[in-house]
Amino acid sequence: MNYENNEFFKNDFFNIYTFLICGIPAIGKSFFCEKLIEEIKKENQLNYNFDIIYLSFDKIENINENNYLQFQQMRDDFLKKYKETIDFCFKNINKNYFIILDDNFFLKSMRKKIYNLLMDKSFQFKNEKNNFFYLEIFLKTNNLDYVIKNNENRKDKIPNNIIIRMNEIFEYDSPYIKNKNHKIFLVENNNSFDNINFKEIIEFKKSIEKKNEVKKIIIEKNDNAKFIDNIELIIRKEISNIMKDKNFKKKGKIISQMKKEFMKEISNFIYLNNCLNEKLNIFFQKNNINEIFSNENLKNSFILIFNSFIQDKINE
Repeated sequence: MNYENNEFFKNDFFNIYTFLICGIPAIGKSFFCEKLIEEIKKENQLNYNFDIIYLSFDKIENINENNYLQFQQMRDDFLKKYKETIDFCFKNINKNYFIILDDNFFLKSMRKKIYNLLMDKSFQFKNEKNNFFYLEIFLKTNNLDYVIKNNENRKDKIPNNIIIRMNEIFEYDSPYIKNKNHKIFLVENNNSFDNINFKEIIEFKKSIEKKNEVKKIIIEKNDNAKFIDNIELIIRKEISNIMKDKNFKKKGKIISQMKKEFMKEISNFIYLNNCLNEKLNIFFQKNNINEIFSNENLKNSFILIFNSFIQDKINE
């Protein structure tokens, strides 16, 4: 690629790339980041006006079942560090920045905070010649024995039960972004990394719309993300009510999976204007969906659809 003639890398453009490298502990995220950084340097060797910023949540080894509050504080600190990083980038706009975040990010809510920080900051920046690229990369495995073995070789081992539990509840869906901002790589052994095309990862920007359409898309994504967040809040409250019922025999993990399936149906309607659940389709087509949050009757009707969805799943 000829970067000297590529307008994307001219000095009057300001670009921030945020790569989230997500996966359970000991799966190989740090090694993946090393390979990604090597490729970024190689692909940008003719563009001297760029910086790579690598942030790693490497204190995770101190976490166990008994220090959850410490974990929360560390996660808040990690989010704060990312905010400080993008603040710095926006104050020094004569470069392109590749920000690599190395963390488990096992819940979509953790990743969404990063995404919202970048998007909110982008709206404050008035220069038209800017681009903001966001990509979530997941390292996933069906071979936990490989990961456990890696963990045994670490200097600071993580309790295996935490790895196993995190693998069970890992959320690989991200309804607030589109598929092109989302990649999953299977890591089953050491050779798995040889099959990953790192060059393709850093060129994902080619699939993103032209600069004059980017902000329109960002606004649409933010509106959709906020709507989905509010819907999920309603559902979470209803799940709390369901779980108070002593006659309800299903475990919380099963309810959680049902909620994911229901939220996927909602996301399909929001982004694709269609979903498999006929009751949801009819409800969204007949009503102003934004009024769900202010109209108690609409909210109750929506909750009834969710409860019906739960019962249908139980009866399957």
